Amino acid sequence: MTNSNSENTTVQVALRIRPLTQEDLVNLPSRFQRNVLSTSPFTPNQVIVHGDKKLTFNFDYVFGPETQQRDVYDISVRNMVDKFLEGFNVTILAYGQTSSGKTYTMGTSDSVSSIQESRGIIPRALHTLFSYISSAQFKSRKITMKVSFIEIYNEDLNDLLNDTDDDENKPQLLIREDSKGNIIWSGLQEIKVNSVEEVMG
Repeated sequence: MTNSNSENTTVQVALRIRPLTQEDLVNLPSRFQRNVLSTSPFTPNQVIVHGDKKLTFNFDYVFGPETQQRDVYDISVRNMVDKFLEGFNVTILAYGQTSSGKTYTMGTSDSVSSIQESRGIIPRALHTLFSYISSAQFKSRKITMKVSFIEIYNEDLNDLLNDTDDDENKPQLLIREDSKGNIIWSGLQEIKVNSVEEVMG
């Protein structure tokens, strides 16, 4: 599942193969219920596409249908969270068509009461962050945690934490780069949080 060069690359790509759900089995005609992707234990970072012509693609990580949420986080994400805690900028995103498993993998529909085994990347990363800053080495420090929640839809930026219905008086969201290469948001609402429960609530 892992690649020894993954930690040294700027961009890493993980492929997760979603298993068929009960809904798939009910709604898909039987002729379409077949595997078009496969993996091999001999080439764990490679996926094979079966069609008119067999194609192979390589990724930093490949997770088969049997992969648990914990494994996705521990293998492909935890190291990036550690880098973030060291002061590096980190971006984690899920990309795929509708119903491909993005929300499940990221955990954006989770609540704190969700079964621990099924928790996605975001709640697991939050637990790591809050555990880190509550550890003994940070007891004497003052740390402020703030969250923002932005939707980028087509060319529009939407602040999902600003629930006002008055569109005319909503601050305009802008994103720009300063002279030092830092990305700066303006008009974005940030909310102070003190726990995983407050973030996921």
